[in-house]
Amino acid sequence: MKKLLPYLTTAALGLVVIAIYLYPGGSSLDQNQSGYSLLHNYWCDLLDATAYNGQINNGRYFAMAAGMLACIALHLVMAELGHFYGANALQKSMAKVAAALSMVAASLLFSPWHNFFVALLISNLLIYFWLMVVPVWRHTQVAGRLITLITFISLAMTAFIYYTQWSLNSLPWVQKISFLLLLVLLYHLHRRIPASQ
Repeated sequence: MKKLLPYLTTAALGLVVIAIYLYPGGSSLDQNQSGYSLLHNYWCDLLDATAYNGQINNGRYFAMAAGMLACIALHLVMAELGHFYGANALQKSMAKVAAALSMVAASLLFSPWHNFFVALLISNLLIYFWLMVVPVWRHTQVAGRLITLITFISLAMTAFIYYTQWSLNSLPWVQKISFLLLLVLLYHLHRRIPASQ
């Protein structure tokens, strides 16, 4: 599995770059904005058929493909982490289910039921990290504990802003920071798993 991950992540990253390059422009704050803004656009803007400026989004299918590949890679990592760090069989199974549901939801954000899948994604990511935080805390050093705590807080903050609409203008960059922290955490924890596992 570890041999497959670099190919999945590299392909996903390449497709994201293409999707960003092809995004016509506009955001919820400025419809006349040129291209895609990391500070003002959501990831989901790349998945829309029509951009905020009214033009057809030719990068949509690249973003959808990137999302699918990224979700496969993330699920493989999260499932393996759940198996390695889980304290007991029930916790391992629950972590795998939460990981699977979160990644299925993430891969379907382009659908008409976007808000439902966002709720499913956020809730299952929080469940996954709630299940994993104690065993990870016990098995890692200060760096792993710190990254785990910050990632959990960041995901919770993303959910809070999304559902309360408080400081909504900050959500696009908070969302990206949360995702980046998630990737850093998963990479950090995954590389600690022995090759024989």
